[in-house]
Amino acid sequence: MTAVTDLAADAFALLTDGSTVRICQAGPGDADAVRAMHATMSPDKMHATMSPDNMYLRFFSLSPVTAEYEAARVCRPADSRHAALLAWIGEVVVGVATYEVGSHSDKAEVAFAVADRGPVPQAASLT
Repeated sequence: MTAVTDLAADAFALLTDGSTVRICQAGPGDADAVRAMHATMSPDKMHATMSPDNMYLRFFSLSPVTAEYEAARVCRPADSRHAALLAWIGEVVVGVATYEVGSHSDKAEVAFAVADRGPVPQAASLT
């Protein structure tokens, strides 16, 4: 399996409302933004977050530790068993896509998380 270890450039995706998101590879410097998206409450209302229902359906938990764990997992350096992409609107992460290859397998699990509260377009769906 080949690793997605370095994307040459950011990509842009068109949303159904006509706006765009910037898509780029996650890295250690993105941990705060990923942590903010996975928090169920944004004290300043400036960060896109996942609603409690969204968090529970994704992680089967509402633990405050979830955001920290997910930021560390997503933002670690890419290798042949892990890679993550982030969708940004301005300076706010609004989506995360990852793949993880199991320790005893050559098959990957793909996961997506999308913020559903905060400065997210009402029609935040890819076209």
